[in-house]
Amino acid sequence: MVDYESFYQCIDYDRLDPAPEVAWTSELRQTCAERWARLRKGKTGPRCPDWVFLQYLVEHEGLLLHGSQDPGIVAFEPRVAGNAFEDGRTSRVYASSSCQLAYWYAIVDREKLKQVCGAVKFGMIYAPVHPQTMVKGPRHFFHLSHVAFPHRPFRPGVVYILPRQPFSPEYLELQWYAEKSVAPLASVTVSPADWPMLPCVHALNWDLLPKDPRCKIPRFDTPEAFPAIGVMTWSRDE
Repeated sequence: MVDYESFYQCIDYDRLDPAPEVAWTSELRQTCAERWARLRKGKTGPRCPDWVFLQYLVEHEGLLLHGSQDPGIVAFEPRVAGNAFEDGRTSRVYASSSCQLAYWYAIVDREKLKQVCGAVKFGMIYAPVHPQTMVKGPRHFFHLSHVAFPHRPFRPGVVYILPRQPFSPEYLELQWYAEKSVAPLASVTVSPADWPMLPCVHALNWDLLPKDPRCKIPRFDTPEAFPAIGVMTWSRDE
């Protein structure tokens, strides 16, 4: 089993993709605040990019997010993640303080991945700070099987908005967890076309993944691991 701190020290931070920054003007904060107030009442509010609104909720309202393809979740129940980390065999509810990460889990079409690859082959790395200097600067690495990449396995999904109070943070707030059921406060339907990091999705040859989870991603300069297939795109009409 692997602990998050050991894994984090293996991250090649400088080669990850920077998260887009938001210029928080007073007008933008007010727009997001009004949208949030109306959303909690089940109403629509002033428009702004969904990812900006979700980032506002994390940064200015102290909330957490959970992306899903299931539009009908009324309560998140603890489950076993089944990963290689120390908490992977403990039943928990998971959430994120990265709107980009929540967006990713909302739009990945797992059923299409199964059809194309025979398995759900996608993943990510989230680095909120530099592993050595601890200087803040969120970066991500989103990837999916190079076999599935040309099929563009995405579709609209849902980002659920969760209260932070029942959650506790993992190392560097890489993720948050709760031991008991958590009901979402509201949700936002999101589209691949509106996600600013879609062009940053990488095609990865999963056959070359090392068995050691601390070195989960091959060197970024390995062309056979990262075939040059193209840049991921999505139309608003899809």
